[in-house]
Amino acid sequence: MPSVQSVDRFLDSIDLSITPSCNPALAKSKVPATPIQQVLPPTPVSIAPISLPLLESSTVELRPIPFTFGPERLSLLHHGHPLSYDLNLLPDDPIGPITLLGATQSEPGAYLVAAAHYRRTGRSRAACKVIRALLGKHAPATRAGGVLTGKNKENGPFHQASSSLAKSPAPSVFTPIDVNTTAHDAAVLRSAILVLAACQLDISRDSSSPEERIAHATAAQELFRTIYGTKNDLISSKSGNTSTDVNALGLAFADHTRKLSTANNSLPISMSKQTSGVPTAPASTRILALEDELRLTRIAKSTIEADLAAAKKRQERTDLSVREAETRSRDAYRLLETERDEVHNLKRRLVETERKVSEMEQSAAGAESRVWVRLRDMVYDQFGSTRGF
Repeated sequence: MPSVQSVDRFLDSIDLSITPSCNPALAKSKVPATPIQQVLPPTPVSIAPISLPLLESSTVELRPIPFTFGPERLSLLHHGHPLSYDLNLLPDDPIGPITLLGATQSEPGAYLVAAAHYRRTGRSRAACKVIRALLGKHAPATRAGGVLTGKNKENGPFHQASSSLAKSPAPSVFTPIDVNTTAHDAAVLRSAILVLAACQLDISRDSSSPEERIAHATAAQELFRTIYGTKNDLISSKSGNTSTDVNALGLAFADHTRKLSTANNSLPISMSKQTSGVPTAPASTRILALEDELRLTRIAKSTIEADLAAAKKRQERTDLSVREAETRSRDAYRLLETERDEVHNLKRRLVETERKVSEMEQSAAGAESRVWVRLRDMVYDQFGSTRGF
């Protein structure tokens, strides 16, 4: 089994560009120069205002169709006319973009860019259709009764065999893929299969049905195994045997791939017991269960955090109410103290007033007695002096 570092180096080494030397069939192909009669489907493209002069000769030489892509745009060429496709306007149904890529005879990189944008925007099923269209377009040749099928003799393995791709973007079953192809073709197929496997994993994670999730996860594992092999692949093939092993997705590979995998049987037992990078079907079920548990844990965590935030807000409101009640209580206590002092002052003044009233009553009684004594004395003096004469 390759290590993670070797896989990363392999992914970094993939080159999707096509040069004339890589595909001489396209560079040498000549077709009659006829007016453009193909009608493109309604897609969000803009035709740059560049007029190219027609050649005077009756034939034109077709060169490899280049493509470039920038931020959110994909530039293509259709019969010499540049097209700029806005990736942000990709429809949910990829039939239109697939038809456009087929009509412009785009390189594999254009398919991969469109599929990557579909996957990045959460539309992995559409990305799978684009990749399946790429795999159907780049299927290697097969022989039926000695007649070459599935490959155009002029355009090589990158020729689109039928124009009915708009109706059927990808075959239901892939034709056998032989790894005894050129390095560039193998790199294209490996890249497409890896992207398709990643899309299958995305669909598995997004599926609500357990059966569907397991099916897509198993399909992704099969795709990964077609690229990296399996640890338990101990079947050895005889020399010269060209039989193929078709997996669950209809992808077949020559037996020499098994030779590569069985070559690892000579490794020590401790090394052969290392876990494979691709989990088996029971492990995938366990992974899906763990993902469900993790999702439920995250939901419970978010719920607890929301409840905790609400409890903190309620506590803050309660603390504010308590502080306001304490302030009102202190104000009421101060008012009570003031009223009590006033009551004490009133009581003291009442006592003083009662004492003064008592004193005034006593002084009034003494004054009355004195008045009566003086009055008696005056009467006595008055009438007593009169009797003496």
